[in-house]
Amino acid sequence: MPADVREPALQARLGDRQHGGQVPRGIGTRGGHEGDASVEAEICAIGRYFERVIEWRPGDPREPNAEPLTDQIVCPVKLVVSRLDEWREALADPESRTLTVIDCRRLDDATLRGLLTDAARLAPRTARLLAVFSGRSASGIKSTGWRVVRVRHAGFSPWALPRPARVVNRFLAAIPIVRRLAPFRLLMLRPNSAGPRGKLPSLSVIVPARNERGNIAALLPRLPELAGTELELIFVEGHSTDATWEEIQRVVIACARGGSDHSQSTPPHPGPLPVGEGDRAAPHSVGASMLRVKALQQTGRGKADAVRLGIAHASGDLIAILDADLTTPPESLADFYRAYCEGRGDFVNGDRLTLPMERGAMRTLNKLGNRFFARALSHVLETPLTDCLCGTKLFSRRDYQRLIAWRKDFGDRDPFGDFELLFPAAVLGLGIVNLPIRYAARTYGKTNIRRFRDGARLLGMTAAGWWFIRAGQVRAADASEQKETKKTKDALDSTSLTN
Repeated sequence: MPADVREPALQARLGDRQHGGQVPRGIGTRGGHEGDASVEAEICAIGRYFERVIEWRPGDPREPNAEPLTDQIVCPVKLVVSRLDEWREALADPESRTLTVIDCRRLDDATLRGLLTDAARLAPRTARLLAVFSGRSASGIKSTGWRVVRVRHAGFSPWALPRPARVVNRFLAAIPIVRRLAPFRLLMLRPNSAGPRGKLPSLSVIVPARNERGNIAALLPRLPELAGTELELIFVEGHSTDATWEEIQRVVIACARGGSDHSQSTPPHPGPLPVGEGDRAAPHSVGASMLRVKALQQTGRGKADAVRLGIAHASGDLIAILDADLTTPPESLADFYRAYCEGRGDFVNGDRLTLPMERGAMRTLNKLGNRFFARALSHVLETPLTDCLCGTKLFSRRDYQRLIAWRKDFGDRDPFGDFELLFPAAVLGLGIVNLPIRYAARTYGKTNIRRFRDGARLLGMTAAGWWFIRAGQVRAADASEQKETKKTKDALDSTSLTN
């Protein structure tokens, strides 16, 4: 991730409090206690996915013989600050994904509440606080303008022997009752406010479609009115056998020519349509929203591959995924968009299981399986999920780049694309909000899901998630990443000196 061009000047003003400067003794200090080391490992594991990391040390930042925690994190921009005004200056770019680490063990309750309350007034929605607690309640955080989106437990083992201590810390932290005995808790905090209102974000809707010919034309007139919003619709067809691709071409060409024919009949084959043909014009409107339509054909296999292809060609600030079977009403996209813009969460997840379903929308066995996986993933991610397999989701395109980085560490295991989005969304503290929808029955075609085979694959994904996330199988930075980060740091330092 590129460093902010304004950062060198800021680092120069902070002087010896950046990078190798002298800072107070705290969680960044290594005293041979494996408990502190496990806290550092947790922080480094999450910090690598942010564009900048700030270590906030309230008070005097000049205690000798201490190392800043940020030295251990692979991140292009790393700062140490001690005052609220410095922290505010470091957050000058509201779009930057910034993690601020604060050691709450050295602060009394009144000081901590005042600090968090003041910080909440200044924090953009993209900022996250990682607060380290030890042996004290954090129940008063809700009244400070922050919401807890993730909790980690660390520091079980007092041994200085690295390997046995890591094993103890990893597995004790995964046991539901025992983990509450951990001496340290790391709370990921998200600001409750959506921040200042600016221009409405544009929206790209990705529609994976395989053997969905009868649903393509019916989708466009059901798209919601999003006044003042630039709307982009991207169909991704994948190896259909029922002329789905030909129907998509017809609809895209009709939109590009300014037509409004959404009838179900398919004219003679219009000829090959290059990838992205519908992007060259946008005469079609939906309510007060202007709509651009693109058509893509995947060469890979599976829904996850189709979604990735669609997002790679998307231009919107926000990404929504909508299944072409129309079992999730396209009209509900307005609720997803509104939930994001109101700041209820940075990852809006569809929930089919809370509201009554249309008769015949989901088989009983499928419903039981969906409820099982929702409970299992809620346990693995330590995040309440009422439905983890709904195909409709909405998130920021900029956040998606971080989800990709996390997926590279976890492994490309998910053929459906739901878990590979939910896993990092929870780990990175995006703030998942479950949005109930009224699930409808299919009117055309049949499901592409194979219940038992796909259920077994999802069970394997859940087990892998438990090991990688719940049991804390964190990945250290490799040598190339450390070298690249050092190169970025040296360039920033050089620029600071010349300025």
